[in-house]
Amino acid sequence: MLPLSYPPAMPAEHPARRLQLLDSEADRLRDERSELPERSSLQANLDEGRVVVSSRAEAALRLEILRRDERTIEAKVADIAARAKGFEDTLYSGRVTAPKELAVLQAELASCKAKQGEVEESELELMERGERLEGEITAMEARRGELERSADSLRAEIAAQEQRIDGELARLEEAREPATPAVAENLLAAYEKLRGQARLGGVVTSHLDENACGTCRMVLPIMEVSRIKAGDPGAYVPCPACQRLILI
Repeated sequence: MLPLSYPPAMPAEHPARRLQLLDSEADRLRDERSELPERSSLQANLDEGRVVVSSRAEAALRLEILRRDERTIEAKVADIAARAKGFEDTLYSGRVTAPKELAVLQAELASCKAKQGEVEESELELMERGERLEGEITAMEARRGELERSADSLRAEIAAQEQRIDGELARLEEAREPATPAVAENLLAAYEKLRGQARLGGVVTSHLDENACGTCRMVLPIMEVSRIKAGDPGAYVPCPACQRLILI
């Protein structure tokens, strides 16, 4: 006697299978909608934008402090220069003729000149640091502009993709309306109940592969196999292992 054999897969035209295909496609589309790569790109864009704005504010504060220090040093340079000019004017005015007093004036003038040189060098260093900071701020402002333009583009792309996916979901919902009544009432109730179980990932129907569940490969008792092969459109067997609805 030839061994008993069964179809390797459930016919696609089975009403519950049709419903499963529609729901699985809708699940895929909803996952696609929530996981659009542009979303992660936009989030990375916004994260970088916040860093750039924060860094720009910090740099602007440091620049303000530098400019304040520059003004302080400028005033100090002006004060030293005024003192040096006073010593110089006195030295060359001819009013002082005593060698000792002239030597003191020359020493004071030299000291002022040396001090002025040191302070002017510090001022120059501050100016150079300020220029570097201004360059950094300019670069950050340019980057912020780039990020804002990129974010606008990503938002537009996300909106377009959402519109496309929403349209496809609406078409699937329309197709589901006539597909639902075609499923036997008892089978539909079991189907909808299992669809709510997250562990099944929305896939709640299975098929016979010989006498086993086509999803998890659990072998079924021959009586159960015979029952679902009897031809009743509402007949199904919950898989003992994965609990999916085995149909034929």
